[in-house]
Amino acid sequence: MGWGFTLKCTKCEYEMRAHLESGYALPKETLETIHDMKAGKYGKAAQKFFQENPEGSVDCDRYLFRCKECGNIQVEMVLDLYKPKEHVPELSYPNIYPVVLPGYYDKAMELEHKCKKCGCKMELQNEDRFLEEISEGKITCPNCGGHLEADADSWFDWD
Repeated sequence: MGWGFTLKCTKCEYEMRAHLESGYALPKETLETIHDMKAGKYGKAAQKFFQENPEGSVDCDRYLFRCKECGNIQVEMVLDLYKPKEHVPELSYPNIYPVVLPGYYDKAMELEHKCKKCGCKMELQNEDRFLEEISEGKITCPNCGGHLEADADSWFDWD
């Protein structure tokens, strides 16, 4: 299960649809992302992490990120890396449970997210606070600076 919202600018044509979390797609996305990280597609730090922690995992839930420089808004997988503690229960897919079984994993590293627009660092947003700031006019359109409106009434099943 996930949820989403649409942002629309009242001044220009900017519109963004955000689908958050991952639902039933999480196991598949996690295993694919771990494979890609081991292959170096997410940089040397992630690759080294999995060389040193073959039973490690990554949080692939989708969250909202915002660039402090240009205000660009993106939905990205969070990509926090987790080390298993001493013993993880015998599971079918042991690498996909850091969020489901938090007592068995410790967060080891947060990967940096880069803005697709300007290349600067993105910051993870608290969705409730983000939507509140949108309604208060504190967050404006990343294209023109106009007023954004949010429709946050979407709930959906990813599968």
